[in-house]
Amino acid sequence: MKNSKPRPKNLISSSVITVIVISLAVCILLIVRSIYAPSSPTDSATEISRVESANNDAALIDTNASIKVPNITAERAAERAFYKKKFAKMAKNFTFAKDDFQDKGWYTHKNFGKKAARRKTLKAHVREDGFIYLESQFYGNDWIFHNHIKVKVGSLYLSSPKIESYNKNNKQQYEGDTFWENVYYRETGDNGIIQAIADSTSKPVKVRFEGRKFNRDIVLTAEEKQSIKDSYELSVVLKKINP
Repeated sequence: MKNSKPRPKNLISSSVITVIVISLAVCILLIVRSIYAPSSPTDSATEISRVESANNDAALIDTNASIKVPNITAERAAERAFYKKKFAKMAKNFTFAKDDFQDKGWYTHKNFGKKAARRKTLKAHVREDGFIYLESQFYGNDWIFHNHIKVKVGSLYLSSPKIESYNKNNKQQYEGDTFWENVYYRETGDNGIIQAIADSTSKPVKVRFEGRKFNRDIVLTAEEKQSIKDSYELSVVLKKINP
């Protein structure tokens, strides 16, 4: 039996190289297919949504660009001019007082002047920036030392805060047999009394001065109610001019 001849070395090497080349070709083919393979339906939907969103954003930017921004400064100037004209007509019914030690002056209705000095009444005072406060004035031949009031406007009942007689906003004075008690609700507010009267001048307004032991009642006249309403409206206008 004859011995078989060994294979040449160069033949073995070429076979190995062939295998390696085929393997590389297969790998390259798989990579190319993964890159150029069509996307899944989910991926396609995501991409479409992304494109539509971008288009919508572009449309929104274009729409906003076409909207004119209002000129706030011009509108505010026009509003102030309107209220200044209104104020000029209303101011004729008021006196204005300001001294060298005050930053702001005060408007007082002309009906609250000498005519109201010797009567039980309610008054309203308006500062030039629109702040308003109520005053209750008792007048009589004896003290009652009132420290607050109760008001009935139509069927509505209201009560002011209490200002005790030792408070700087509760003042008493007399002249012979005549006595005055003036209570100023400028620091406490009036619990809506001014506005209630201003909103209901056609309704009867009854006021009770609550004293230590005694009470006194009055009914506001049409003139007094109108004066309070005018004062309230002046306050509103001044606040529009001086925000």
